[in-house]
This record gives sequence, structure tokens and C-alpha cells, in this order.
Amino acid sequence: IFCVANEAADYARFAGMIATRYDGAHGHGRIADFVIHNEVNSNDWYDVGCGQGTPCNTNAWIDKYSEDYNAAFDTIVAAQPAAKVLISLEHSFGKSLDAPSATHALLSGETFLTRFAQQVAPRAWRVAYHPYPKDLFAGTFSADDGPQVTYGNIGVLAGGLAKKLPN
Repeated sequence: IFCVANEAADYARFAGMIATRYDGAHGHGRIADFVIHNEVNSNDWYDVGCGQGTPCNTNAWIDKYSEDYNAAFDTIVAAQPAAKVLISLEHSFGKSLDAPSATHALLSGETFLTRFAQQVAPRAWRVAYHPYPKDLFAGTFSADDGPQVTYGNIGVLAGGLAKKLPN
């Protein structure tokens, strides 16, 4: 149920319809922030046709998402130039967490964003980050939660992004 769009242009047309309808000028209120898909570094949430025994091609995965993102971004900002368009990631940030061949394939935020930033330049992208606890069933946080980024160490996300991807 969380498969990628068949065609980026179709997804962008839908996103553009939402951006136009909810632009604040047509009596339907305003949506100002748009998150393009959910937790796209997890194949469970952004299924690119791999995982579950089929190794994922990291570049193809990120390139497919970048295509969806670029098409949606361009359509959204055409309707609402001040809109914020975000990429959504789950809490696995450090490269040591890359697992493109796992049953539940995963790419770290670090790996994903490095290639993504190149693919979407010069667009002003933003990150919607889900800082879950390391153990989803324990609910505890710590400053030592790396390589995941949680509420205990979320400052490393902003610092890391500013250092590695300053633009």
C-alpha cells in the first residue's frame, strides 16, 4: 500500500491540485507545508520494488524518490511560491544503518540525503524527521542514541545537515 508512484508526473499533478485548491485564495483554507511521501528511507513505507528477499539498488531508490520529489516540488511551488516542500525520513540516520539487502530494506538518512541533495538542486528542500526512540517499544531517549537520531540527540541532525549539506 506504500508503493512509489508509477509516474512522477501523475503524482505531481495530484500534489499540484492540492496546492492549488488549498492555496488560501479559493475558500478552502491553506496548506503551507507539503511532505512528499512518508519515511522514504524505509522500503516498508516507500516501496521501490525490492526488500523482502530482493536487494535494493541504492541509487535507483534515491533517484526514483528524487524524481517524484522534483515533479511534486515544481508543481506545488508553481501554485504556492512560499510553500515548504519536505522529504520525510525515519530515525535511522548514521551510514552504519544502511541495509539495502535486508528483508525490511533501509537506507540511512545520511546516505539518502547526500544523493538526494544532488538530485534536487537547486530546489530549497527541507526535512520532516521522525525522531523515534532507538527501541520503539521502550520509549526512552538519550544523548547517546546515535546512529539513530531521537528526541535525546536531535540536535545532531541540524548540526550534521549544516556541516555536510550547508545549502
